[in-house]
Amino acid sequence: MPPSCACWPGADTTPVAVGTVADGLAALDGQGFAILDLNLPDGLGTVILERIRSDRRPIQVAVATGTGDGVLLSDAASYRPDLLLRKPYDVNVLIEWLDSAS
Repeated sequence: MPPSCACWPGADTTPVAVGTVADGLAALDGQGFAILDLNLPDGLGTVILERIRSDRRPIQVAVATGTGDGVLLSDAASYRPDLLLRKPYDVNVLIEWLDSAS
């Protein structure tokens, strides 16, 4: 199964891929980018996004989700992700975002 949260490197970090909220929270230090799914095995990706925003971490965040839950989408949007993608999405949009954000 592919990871549900992937953190891409900032200036001096190593890429990290995780599949749970707990692992995603543990992997935040030193990350410059994060690509989050909203539905993770142990909870919601909004927990990670909320932590990034409340701690004022300098992490660019893309949310990529297939959820049709309007309440969950609204909750995610309230934390101001830098990019919100609905699955299936055009990977070129994600690549352009990563290029422009780095």
